[in-house]
Amino acid sequence: MRSHLKALLCIVLPFTAASYGIAEDLDKAPPSFAHLGRKAVFADFSHVGLSLSFDALNGKARARAVIEFEVREAGMPVFDMIPSAESVTLDGVAVDRSAVSAVKDPDKQSTVRVLSVDVVPNQKHTLEMVYDLSGKVTFSQGTVSAGFFMSDLSDREYWEQYAPTNFEFDQYAQTMSVEISGTDKRHEIFANGEVEELAMNKWQVSYPSYYSTSSFYFHLVKQGRFNVSRSTYQGLAAEIPLTVYSISQSNVSTGMQRLKEYMAELEGTYGAFAHPSFTAYITDSGGGMEYCGATVTSLWALGHETTHSWFARGVMPANGNAGWIDEAIASWRDDNYPRSNGPSRSPRMLGGFSPYKRFTTQDAYSYGADLISDFDSMVARSSDSGMKGVLRDMFATFKRQTITVQMFQGHMEQALGTSLQAFFDKYIYGRTNSGMVESRNAGWDVNWSHHPRPFTQEELLKIR
Repeated sequence: MRSHLKALLCIVLPFTAASYGIAEDLDKAPPSFAHLGRKAVFADFSHVGLSLSFDALNGKARARAVIEFEVREAGMPVFDMIPSAESVTLDGVAVDRSAVSAVKDPDKQSTVRVLSVDVVPNQKHTLEMVYDLSGKVTFSQGTVSAGFFMSDLSDREYWEQYAPTNFEFDQYAQTMSVEISGTDKRHEIFANGEVEELAMNKWQVSYPSYYSTSSFYFHLVKQGRFNVSRSTYQGLAAEIPLTVYSISQSNVSTGMQRLKEYMAELEGTYGAFAHPSFTAYITDSGGGMEYCGATVTSLWALGHETTHSWFARGVMPANGNAGWIDEAIASWRDDNYPRSNGPSRSPRMLGGFSPYKRFTTQDAYSYGADLISDFDSMVARSSDSGMKGVLRDMFATFKRQTITVQMFQGHMEQALGTSLQAFFDKYIYGRTNSGMVESRNAGWDVNWSHHPRPFTQEELLKIR
């Protein structure tokens, strides 16, 4: 185990209910690390301006991104983007594109981009990059299809597939201008931001400042390709615009009906919906994926994915170690909120991985749901509302914010009035008297017939 992972686990040990709280973005960032004999430091994005140009005639997609950011300590800024930049400018000065290199983190858990230019801490910087995005877009007979879909069960499958972004700890606003040329066929955008149509095939999409790399939803298609239903749901705090779309009209009708039922159920259980709207793309097959106030899902998984607008994209994980929490909660709900007789299972690691690991362990679904039922039995000894009441309080406390496992532990300890360190060590951090628990292989002990499985890359391409 590397030294910074040991340090992370040491931080966990003295954690108490009195000490947990809301931290700034960079307080939740992974540690800085050495690179090229210097220091690579995580950045705090405040805004990204993204311009997307689609040439339907020649089948080309170009992107220009302008990132406003700060760092807390002097060093080379860390961020991520899978496409390679063709040109780079930092604070108005051109930088060789080779300065934006792909680098493995110290634990070899993921790959990031490091800009090998030292920047001054605690002041605004602007990084501009231009790159090609044609491989992420489908062009056909004068039409454009761009589905910027994501997954949380594999590495580097968030927004970094399409644009510069950060790890999940970072919340920032994003403004996207979109323009299609080379066609007279009208297109439309489905998104979980505010979409303003400026002219035919020209839009601006504004995403809220509480979004992170796993939040953004964007789907550009030829107008009329899908059946679409738009309605509203009178929520506890506001009227919520709803959009459901699908190739199948039956999916649309059934999806809208069920969505309203799930909204009423979940608001009644956990509190007022956290987002300005909800958009659901219903597919005939496949699994599901959640976004802030949006989902791509089959009908049978719609309830699970809607739950994620409360936990996952309402209260949001700050890192891969916290990703199990929302999947465990949503799966516990799918199982009809069972209450256990107390923990009686082998130790496992759900949230004690390297701080650089970005995706969710698949053990979150079944094993994690069992742990939530354990918590429910603990809370039920002193509260009739059980774990549902604790989660309702947690949603109210951390709505539109990111949380770590340590913050979740603190919330549970406050609810129970006792330390849960031994429980978290054994069942979540993977610490036992004989050492660390071995992490399981992906897919171990997951019943995909009961829980939404991720879409395959072939399915994502098909539904784009």
